[in-house]
Amino acid sequence: MNATLLKATIATAMMLVANIGCSEDVKGMSGSTDAKKQQSVKKDVKDESTTQISIKELAESGPGVYKVKKGENNVFKSCVVVGQARISTVLGAGKGVATARRNAKLKAESEFVSWLKTNTSSVRSFGDEVEFMLKGDGKDMAETGTSAETSIETITASAQGAIRGLSLIGSSQDAQADGSMMLTQVYAWKPDYANVADQIEAAMKPSQKPLTAEASKKTDEQPKTPSSPMKAKTTIAPEAGEFL
Repeated sequence: MNATLLKATIATAMMLVANIGCSEDVKGMSGSTDAKKQQSVKKDVKDESTTQISIKELAESGPGVYKVKKGENNVFKSCVVVGQARISTVLGAGKGVATARRNAKLKAESEFVSWLKTNTSSVRSFGDEVEFMLKGDGKDMAETGTSAETSIETITASAQGAIRGLSLIGSSQDAQADGSMMLTQVYAWKPDYANVADQIEAAMKPSQKPLTAEASKKTDEQPKTPSSPMKAKTTIAPEAGEFL
């Protein structure tokens, strides 16, 4: 009888030990999962912070083309373009920001076209796509047996067409020493953006499309409401990290 009782006691103790071990394992697994989630959140915060710093640095650098990437034979792959404009609040903050956005975009487009015209040695067209060969070391498209155009007229026309691929990835609104506000808009360009630009335009909601001259005039004629003081701020698109 005593032997039987002893065996039962030992079996019960072993079950308790096993349950405690399983509980610790589950707790350990849960702790590991929580740690991974925290690391992921920290990484996202760090990436966003790094991107914000990049936007600020580009704003300080001023209008122009930056972070150019090239592929084999100097084929143009991507870049970042900066456009800037001062925000005038004479007609109200809302109107001032809208005008600055248009002017900053025009400045970015102008910088992009000018840069392409200066740095492109030749272009190649196939279907609706255009490929730019940038100046520099390496074989020219003609040397690789690929048909390419080198005339300044063709390069200029291609550059003008390429601006449709500029995609806004960030903006920064900063106070200047003279008390005014400067709007910086940062655009990214890569062939994929240029190729789908027409599809994006077609899919845009009416409220998202650029105003016509008549609609813009009606907007200008609307009564202005008092605006609060403008503040510095930075806006970043999810895909900005790919370029910055």
